[in-house]
Amino acid sequence: MEDGDDFEFVDNDRTAFDEVEDDGIFGRDELGAISNLNREMKEVGDLKKRLQSQCSETTKLIQQLKAQHLSNGQLESQLKRELKEVHDLKASLADQQSEFAAQKVELSKLLESMASAPSNIAKGHHLVGELRKFYTETASIEAEVTKLKSLRVQQEELIKECKINIETMASHQRDCLVTLESPKSFECKECGTDIALKEDIESKCYQVGQGQFTEKKRGYLFGNAVNTVLGATKTENFTTGSYQISWVSCKKCSAQMGWKYISADNPNNTTKVGKYCLARYSLTSPEDRATKK
Repeated sequence: MEDGDDFEFVDNDRTAFDEVEDDGIFGRDELGAISNLNREMKEVGDLKKRLQSQCSETTKLIQQLKAQHLSNGQLESQLKRELKEVHDLKASLADQQSEFAAQKVELSKLLESMASAPSNIAKGHHLVGELRKFYTETASIEAEVTKLKSLRVQQEELIKECKINIETMASHQRDCLVTLESPKSFECKECGTDIALKEDIESKCYQVGQGQFTEKKRGYLFGNAVNTVLGATKTENFTTGSYQISWVSCKKCSAQMGWKYISADNPNNTTKVGKYCLARYSLTSPEDRATKK
């Protein structure tokens, strides 16, 4: 019997049949067999419905098992990360414990030496008490070290901000323009204000601006500059590293000229701190003035 076959049975409706005698066309055995067949077919239909219901429940159970498997995988990954953190912390604590153990041995020897002298017994007891107090307080030493590191970072940030504020205030408090020796000075291209001396150039191989290098993007590194105002300070990531810089503009006409290095994350770049990277295109050199004449 193929799945999906439809059956229609008539059990009690005998309107289409005439009453027959025992010796009619069908005997009692034949009618009983048909009746049994009808019941069996009905049972088969009921069994098929139950199998379909069980199949639906099995599908739902499989979906639940898949979801549970996915959840178990995520939980396993989380547990692995936590186990690694615990292992690293355990290793760190083991190192500290070794250091404390070595100190304890050394101090124990010292206490034994002190105990051999009657006059130092009282001092020895006092030292033992201090050592016990010390071991108790150092139980949370890792948390204290972390707290101190955080405070150190905050302190460095405050120092940077103070330096920047001092530099900015000093820049804004200049009441007059500084005059440099004209034959050697670079001037603001917009208003002709003296900016820096030729002898203060430390490099001509800088770029002011993003993208492909052009001569208009060439920057000069000056050891010092005058008649400038420091603007907003921000963190910039250059090809040589990360820096805190302040934008530089002309004090007289506010023309943008470049930036000043305030601090550097990489110790190898600290030689640039306090120096000015100014766009060559924003400056007029002594040679430029001589050419115009």
